[in-house]
Amino acid sequence: MPMKKIKELFIKYKEIIMYLIFGVATTGVNWVVYSLLMKAVLVHAPGSDDVKMTVSNVIAWIAAVIFAFITNKLWVFESKSWVPKVAAREFVSFVVSRLATGVIEWFGPLLLFKIGLDQDLCGRTGKSKRKIGNAYKKRVLRRSFFVGFRIARRSRLW
Repeated sequence: MPMKKIKELFIKYKEIIMYLIFGVATTGVNWVVYSLLMKAVLVHAPGSDDVKMTVSNVIAWIAAVIFAFITNKLWVFESKSWVPKVAAREFVSFVVSRLATGVIEWFGPLLLFKIGLDQDLCGRTGKSKRKIGNAYKKRVLRRSFFVGFRIARRSRLW
């Protein structure tokens, strides 16, 4: 395939390609933060394994959502404005759109752990379910959060 054709395809599907790349990177951030917390930070902390798992999942989810928001804003949807009022509204919308899958992320692994699955497997299983949920939500809702980006760009607010 000639380089020109590859470039045309990339330009045509840039948003989807970038969304996939940063989706994988977001999952990586989540896994790394979760693993570091479980293996290095909380390993000697008081409390039961299920409390440590839930705390690790919530913190990892928060880190991943912040990472996803920034990367999606800048490189996927190319919204460059950091005007506080606009960025705050975008961030709140983004977090709200992620909360349903966040609940699966936080409590799904705990439920699996309670029925006897290995802690590491439970953490990764919850993250996989979250990714599937996000993909489904993206397909159904068609990035309703980012509609504001497009409207604002068209109206030259950004």
